[in-house]
Amino acid sequence: SDTEGELGGKVRRVTYYGSKTEYEIVINGEPLIVEIYNPQISKQFSEGEFVYLKLDAECVRILKD
Repeated sequence: SDTEGELGGKVRRVTYYGSKTEYEIVINGEPLIVEIYNPQISKQFSEGEFVYLKLDAECVRILKD
């Protein structure tokens, strides 16, 4: 989101795949990959833009190495 929230960071990379958009967002120096499905109905963000994350617990999946 572009509205202020608790978790903010800068978009480092945007990759559009058609059915989803993948964002790499750097928060406190750490990269986070965010996938937005059905991006046609979501606001699109650009590299270098500062964004805020709003996390819906039902939609979040954490993958760890």
